[in-house]
Amino acid sequence: KPPPKHLLEITLTRYLLIRPAVSNIILTRLFTLGFSVENIAMPNIKSAKKRVRTSHDANARNRTVRSQLRSAIKKVRTAEDLSSAETEYKKAQVLIDRAATNRILHPNAAARIKSRLSKAIKS
Repeated sequence: KPPPKHLLEITLTRYLLIRPAVSNIILTRLFTLGFSVENIAMPNIKSAKKRVRTSHDANARNRTVRSQLRSAIKKVRTAEDLSSAETEYKKAQVLIDRAATNRILHPNAAARIKSRLSKAIKS
């Protein structure tokens, strides 16, 4: 029978402070058990708690944007004919520019992706 969850959290927080080298392995195992970042190591300072929440929300939001971006790029690359590839490229270009504007992608990376996509369409 495993120990209660609150005892695990206290022990884990102390252990992570002592041995940070193995923290990634432990965190991965705990996430599979259903622990969240907030339950594992929540800071004591109010502004730091808020920062954890906001960064967690931004991370989730950025993850969806990157996923949509990758799907749009894949649609351009796997388009069957030139006209469908061009329409998919226009849709992908909008998403790439929006991601660059919001700094989810670096502007140079966005330019590089668009350049390679247009080059792939032309060939």
